[in-house]
Amino acid sequence: MAFKYTVEHEIYEDLASGRVLYNQRGAAAFPVRLASEIFLRCLALLNDNDMADTCTLFDPLCGGGYLLTSLGFLHANKIKMIYASDIDDNAVSLASKNLSLLQREGLDERIEQIQKLLDLYGKPAHREALESAFKLKKHMEQFKARITVSCFVADATGINPFMTVDQPVDIVITDLPYGNLAQWSGSQKLQEGPDNSQDTAVSTLFDNLVNILAKESVAAIVSQEKLKFEHKEFERKSHFKHGKRHIAIYKRRHG
Repeated sequence: MAFKYTVEHEIYEDLASGRVLYNQRGAAAFPVRLASEIFLRCLALLNDNDMADTCTLFDPLCGGGYLLTSLGFLHANKIKMIYASDIDDNAVSLASKNLSLLQREGLDERIEQIQKLLDLYGKPAHREALESAFKLKKHMEQFKARITVSCFVADATGINPFMTVDQPVDIVITDLPYGNLAQWSGSQKLQEGPDNSQDTAVSTLFDNLVNILAKESVAAIVSQEKLKFEHKEFERKSHFKHGKRHIAIYKRRHG
């Protein structure tokens, strides 16, 4: 896959999981440059319709929030609101901590934590993490406004799971968890029924997203297998592959 919009950025390395961003066992990270490329492709589709300067972004399967946090640092001046949800309350807790780094007080707290680790153990990894944290703090000076963040627990394939979302969402970007459907769907019907498939689950997810999306909106789904589903409310605008990841971008239909 050729990157259309992104070039190497000086803070990509600083956004690596476990350096400044919080990490925990089992939490999957996401390639920073790929996240940026997907976001910019979505934004380009919206800009065809002269959307506002800033957008509301949502990841309904957010995991530890790495994708959203990276996008917040890289594109802060294009994002006004971030929603993050997951079926796992531990994942939501981790996402909340990571997204707190987009605020000066949250990053200052993280810098203090890393400094204490460096003072205690003096490891090169802690010194590198501290350097990265200060680079991110310097980068934050470019932010024109504070990004509002809301994290909550929700089963993306449940009944009306996104009632917490009170602002129309412009862009959805989510990375489907690899492996068993039960990792991200609490619906027994989807897990045990004859239509137990990724496409069925994603179609149900899109049914739920319709209720919170702006009239002009885009959804990007990252998956290990190519999605085949169709939805009456969405038109697939593009598909590309990066490594083993398939990325499909859908735009909401008019009317």
